[in-house]
Amino acid sequence: SGSLIGAELGSRYLRFNPGKLTAERSFKFDIAAARGGASAGATSLVAQTIIVPLCLSAPSPTAGTILGGTHVPMSPAADYLETVYIPALMRMGFPIAVHADRAGFFPKGGGRLLLQMEPMALGVPFEASERGRLKQLRLVVVTSGLPATVGERGRDALLKELKGYGVPIQIELREMESAGAGAAVVLTAECEHGLGGWSSLGERGKPMERVALEALKEFQRWFASGVSTDTHLADQLVLPASFVPETSQWTTMETTDHLLTVLQVVQQFLPIKYNLEAVADGNTLVSVTGVACQMHP
Repeated sequence: SGSLIGAELGSRYLRFNPGKLTAERSFKFDIAAARGGASAGATSLVAQTIIVPLCLSAPSPTAGTILGGTHVPMSPAADYLETVYIPALMRMGFPIAVHADRAGFFPKGGGRLLLQMEPMALGVPFEASERGRLKQLRLVVVTSGLPATVGERGRDALLKELKGYGVPIQIELREMESAGAGAAVVLTAECEHGLGGWSSLGERGKPMERVALEALKEFQRWFASGVSTDTHLADQLVLPASFVPETSQWTTMETTDHLLTVLQVVQQFLPIKYNLEAVADGNTLVSVTGVACQMHP
């Protein structure tokens, strides 16, 4: 029951007046319906928009369904949310569960992302100023409408390269229903303190081995750097850390425009303090001191 003014192409002004929080315990967003037709708009970006506000403001447990793209360019894959982003937030006290039970690839979309959230109590800082030792690797290979051998080829290409790291490798081959054929690989690393994830999407004419090795290359670059988070998680942690009234810390390979932007935007709304400190090998230590915020009615 809120109101929104200026949300249109070319607008230089945006005003959102939130309405009174309702007691609804479930919600549904259909990105295709919102756009007036088939759309592979990213369900993960919608999820990342609403997760923190709902945990802070909903008076009771909330369930959500988001329909659209789950494995599409320029956005986190649904499996990345499940294995990296949500575990990071849970460490900070955000009680959330996310799972995709139907895949959505570009251009048809039609995927389904399911959310479960509970009201947040007291947040704790995210502490990953050091990565710590590598504990486990996790490999998720998603395929839809393709022969089983396609996913197996992606798995085998990665396993050949990952065995030398000397840690357990958890493997999932997910054959999922979808409106169109597609494939994706998500590789995640869990360390004592740090974590990260890297994904690659299949395309027509792109061998699955190449899809798998693209994700591997990014992981290898991160592992060699010694930092605790991947470059995307580094900026995604800023908003939840802003609601923890202590200092969270993590390291990243790059001070990206995304990271600088989210720090500066959040500071327009909340009196957070942050610091970007250059550390060894050109890496950056990010520190965010948040504020206590009681939003529950």
